[in-house]
Amino acid sequence: MGISMSITLPEDVVDEIDNEAGNLGMSRSEYVRKHLHAGRRLFQSSGKLDRKMLQQLVEDDEAAALQDDLTTDAEGTEDEILAILPTDKNRAATKDELRTEIFGTTKEQKNRLSEALDYLEERDQISYTVNNNGEPVIYKND
Repeated sequence: MGISMSITLPEDVVDEIDNEAGNLGMSRSEYVRKHLHAGRRLFQSSGKLDRKMLQQLVEDDEAAALQDDLTTDAEGTEDEILAILPTDKNRAATKDELRTEIFGTTKEQKNRLSEALDYLEERDQISYTVNNNGEPVIYKND
């Protein structure tokens, strides 16, 4: 799968990352992973900024303009896959690696779902009940 890494950042940067990740409904690690991949794409193998790609992202597609909301729809997943995949065959990714990069680990997915459900329940937008099999189920409040 992947290799775990640890980095040290100033506390104010971590606070900014946490706030931005929270606003996007992402975990910190999911947020950092996505931004790391985006940054990697903007740099050539020489380590220099690929200005042509940056210019293309900003000018050619209104959806990619910096001031726009970058939420994705169903087609966004395909774009995200292409953004993650390397062109070097020696660095090719497995389906599990792609799944983790896009959706996070199973634990991150469960945490994100739990946080979202807690948020909705606190705002009285959803409720829980038990189905005929005795399993807890969730429904949207009117």
